[in-house]
Amino acid sequence: MDIRDDIKFYGKLAQRKGGYVAGQIEVTSDCYQNCHACDSWKAHKTGVARGTLTMDDVVNICRQLSEMPTFEHLSFTGGDPQKWFLESFLLNHRDRFHFSLQVNTALAVDGNWELYRRGINRLRVSLDGVTKATYQKMRGVQTNPEDVLERMELLGRGSKNSEGISIATNTCVSDRNIDEVPLIIKRLNKMKNPPRKAMFLAVLGLEVGKDFWDKFAKLKEISSPKVPTSFSEDVEWVRKFTKSEHADSIPCYAGGITFHIKCDGDVYPCCLTGGEAIAMHPEFVMGNALSEPLSEISKRYRPTFHYKGKKGPCVSICQYKQLQLNRAADEASKTMMTMP
Repeated sequence: MDIRDDIKFYGKLAQRKGGYVAGQIEVTSDCYQNCHACDSWKAHKTGVARGTLTMDDVVNICRQLSEMPTFEHLSFTGGDPQKWFLESFLLNHRDRFHFSLQVNTALAVDGNWELYRRGINRLRVSLDGVTKATYQKMRGVQTNPEDVLERMELLGRGSKNSEGISIATNTCVSDRNIDEVPLIIKRLNKMKNPPRKAMFLAVLGLEVGKDFWDKFAKLKEISSPKVPTSFSEDVEWVRKFTKSEHADSIPCYAGGITFHIKCDGDVYPCCLTGGEAIAMHPEFVMGNALSEPLSEISKRYRPTFHYKGKKGPCVSICQYKQLQLNRAADEASKTMMTMP
């Protein structure tokens, strides 16, 4: 599979550890929902990974990121950032930082939409069903998905003082909701303010059989005239590639320019090892952002052959964008520009 052009742009920077470009902060482990495929809320309930960063903590991290000339894009995730001091941050601190801000949320409750539109550049909305029955089965709550869609419509529409937010949806696909995916796509295409993209993440952390993959492969054939989908990011191909011999020679460069900060401040090289909705892997912790500078933590990262030997978690959990960034950086390591 070819490496996407936009990912290629960051290959040399990742290979040379040029500085953080993008990352996310898990501002709280608390959440409104109890999703079938998610480990994070279970870790919160049991106390394995429980916490909420203070406003001062997040502002300090944002200040450090804004001082990095390479940094472009930050995501707030959780839990659910709507359980955190999100509106207070947007009102009192957002204008201090000029990087792009994304919020990952189920959008399960109402908020100050005008404030959201002024302070948030991108919104990633978890949407695992568009019927009440499937939404409840997937996310463990009585939330009406039509309420979520209505909030998306409002946020995607600008006002006199602001533009609409760029919105994408994220659907975790398992055997519980795969038959509803065509309906999700159809419903999104009916929206007045449709999302810029609909992403479908296949069974991250769950085991499924051939029947599931056969169904998933057919989903890319569904017509989606207004909303691009993520089916070109072939998740089955990713799994096969990471388990192939070719992957053995490719180091992981992702942590050189990306990060995931947990709700207790621990810094991971990516959200996958950091346990966003899946199991955490504490052996990947590089330091703690509450007690030391991010610039110092980032220096500790060393590209490692995580796919080699097929024993570590990365063979099973690495996703399309991380793998393609590693391939791009690997190619960049073999490329040198001369002048003239």
